[in-house]
Amino acid sequence: MSLKYRPEIDGLRTIAVGAVLIYHAKFPFFSGAVLPAGYLGVDVFFVISGFLITSLILQEWDRTGRFSILNFYERRARRLLPALFAVIFATLPVAWVVLMPSEMEEFVRSLIASVFFLSNMFWHFEAAVYGAAPGALKPFLHTWSLAVEEQFYIFFPLIYILLLRHAAARIIPIGLAAILIGLIVSEITTRADQSLSFYWVISRLWELMAGAVLAHFLTRHPGAGHTATRCRRLPALGLALIVLPMFVSGLNRYHPGLTTIPAVLGTVLIIWFGGQQRDVVTRLLSSKAFVGIGLISYSLYLWHYPIMAFGRLIDHDPGFLDRLIWLALSFALAVLSYRVIERPFRTPGAVSRKGLVGSISLATALVVGFTTVMLVQDGRRERFPDLIALYGPAEFDKARLREEAWQVLADYAAEYGMGPSGPRAPSQFEAEVLWYDMDQPGRKVLVLGNSLAKDMFDTFHLNTELFPDIQFSRFGMKASLDNHLIDGLLASPNFQASDTVLLAFAYTNRSVRRMPNLLDRLLPTGKQIVLLLNSPSFADIGRLPVFDWYIRTHQGIPSVEDLNAFAYTQLDTTVDGRTDLGLLKVAEDYDLPVLRRYDYVCDDETRTCDMITDDGRKIFYDYHHYSKAGAKHFGAKIARTGWLQLPPLKVSP
Repeated sequence: MSLKYRPEIDGLRTIAVGAVLIYHAKFPFFSGAVLPAGYLGVDVFFVISGFLITSLILQEWDRTGRFSILNFYERRARRLLPALFAVIFATLPVAWVVLMPSEMEEFVRSLIASVFFLSNMFWHFEAAVYGAAPGALKPFLHTWSLAVEEQFYIFFPLIYILLLRHAAARIIPIGLAAILIGLIVSEITTRADQSLSFYWVISRLWELMAGAVLAHFLTRHPGAGHTATRCRRLPALGLALIVLPMFVSGLNRYHPGLTTIPAVLGTVLIIWFGGQQRDVVTRLLSSKAFVGIGLISYSLYLWHYPIMAFGRLIDHDPGFLDRLIWLALSFALAVLSYRVIERPFRTPGAVSRKGLVGSISLATALVVGFTTVMLVQDGRRERFPDLIALYGPAEFDKARLREEAWQVLADYAAEYGMGPSGPRAPSQFEAEVLWYDMDQPGRKVLVLGNSLAKDMFDTFHLNTELFPDIQFSRFGMKASLDNHLIDGLLASPNFQASDTVLLAFAYTNRSVRRMPNLLDRLLPTGKQIVLLLNSPSFADIGRLPVFDWYIRTHQGIPSVEDLNAFAYTQLDTTVDGRTDLGLLKVAEDYDLPVLRRYDYVCDDETRTCDMITDDGRKIFYDYHHYSKAGAKHFGAKIARTGWLQLPPLKVSP
């Protein structure tokens, strides 16, 4: 049996890759973007991949009665790796010039994850890092889908061959059961942890299996279900099921899962019923333009994301023309790499197996070597001598400042042999260990909240000598104030031993609405509750924090007073102002003392906000989080000004 070429499947690839490119380009459209659900193109790819790979396995099995795993993985390597390495090596010079040291470290780690097809879980865990840069700025984020496919093909061919050998008659019902179970698992996982579900091969299993089961069914039952009417109408229905949901915003909240069914079903209908007669959809997808783009779709997919990510890193506010240039460059490089790299390497006569293994081994060694050097040298900060000279004692890589700020809590926990803290939930150290010395007199204050509670704790912990009569602890809790986190708080030894609780969240409208629920559970414990209003936020300028924009624009800090005055003009009061009004109403209802973090950061009389320490270091590492130096600065200022006015302790009857 020979596998008949079906040009409409290449045309279907064009629909898939085109949707993904438009989605990632983020062409503005009213208040959103064109094709807000264009990511469904990846799901179309998964179904196509499952169909074609299964067809190839079955073709070899029917022809020879056996299946060569070695040949299978050689074909996969020829298909995927040469073009991937070409893109990697082409992006290295750009990364060298553009990426900050911390970004370079993440970049090279992502290269290793891509080469070894582990990038789906790599990016899942990276996405969980608080304060991580947006995905649109990560050049190899898109390789997660390649990892999903390759992880699927580690076990699928072996299982499929075993079924062909021992349970051929039950393959269809087993496959349908796998699709149904996979869909259920996907939906449940998405609702429990959307990021995990998005990247996890198990949540995508049913999509790949839909193509695989279809391939087996059509091979064993050619023409099954075909009628002239169905072959004329169902491809059009399939195309509508794929394309129309791409214009719907908000589907990503529950994707993958039930919301993915239309795209998967639409792909199945086109493959099943398309190509049988000259219906409109088959003619469209089989046209020269659609087939041509489909043939270069893999290279196009590989090139587009690094181009767009680096484009956004270079120009923080790209326009419509910039996006068109990205697409044009993606197409040009895709055509070039398809002709020069993909086609030769996919032809065993052009590149032998020995040549393939040798070139891939060398490329892998070079990537691993470059990665090792970059990680050992901490991203090689020396690449930016001008920034080092310009910033002086200040750090120009804000991710480094973020890490340093969180390291305060991590170092404290390490003294007890425990792991670091996070912003949204308590660490084991916060939930289970008593931080206070109960033999020491004085107040015991628990700082409760998310990342801004970390900031407040740092201000006190780094200035303990300035608060000799107070001991501080911290409990991490996200601003949604979920009941299970409140339960953990009430059970924690630091809460039970404390006499005062500072509510120090980065508040949202939801947390303001949920605040009564928290207070109704805290106040009966007899603790003094003090409500801290939002910390001031400053509008970024071209994705640069105020300090960074100012120092780069002025090529230095000609005047600290001018910098602080400029920061005052960049105060972002829209969200903070609304939530603070709601918090003040809550404080009034519950008769709570209120402290304004704004008061030690900004001065309305001089119209300034502190941006730089006395020794020239950045106070904020982003729009409102304190650097370690900033926390030290504000702690000293709080002690000096007497800002921390705590109410008298309640006297037990």
